[in-house]
Amino acid sequence: MAENQRLDEQFTRAVMRAAETMNEPPYGGERLHKAADLVLTGSVSVNGSGSATVKSGNHAYQLDPEDGCTCEDARRRSKWCKHAIAVELLKRAQAQMAAQGNGDAPTLQAGPASASPETAGDAP
Repeated sequence: MAENQRLDEQFTRAVMRAAETMNEPPYGGERLHKAADLVLTGSVSVNGSGSATVKSGNHAYQLDPEDGCTCEDARRRSKWCKHAIAVELLKRAQAQMAAQGNGDAPTLQAGPASASPETAGDAP
């Protein structure tokens, strides 16, 4: 249990460091803060294929490496919605941990399987 707590603390620090490096356009601002919350609450999962699922509110958004996120914000305003930023943030945090010899970050799951992908909804 102490080992898990240590990894969780290291992961939290890695997420915060990664967020600091991303605190500029196109990532910075409120979306970055929301993305960090998604990562730290275990709402992001990245698949081996590079696709990802982000659980946000009552929705599970699918992110494809080429097509981006399915949310309304990504379609209307910017490909860098909070979901896409969360995936990038998770990848950077995991890379930092691996570079420091801490292995992989704690496994983060997207939430209940009952949540279905949505194409509209969640506020930015």
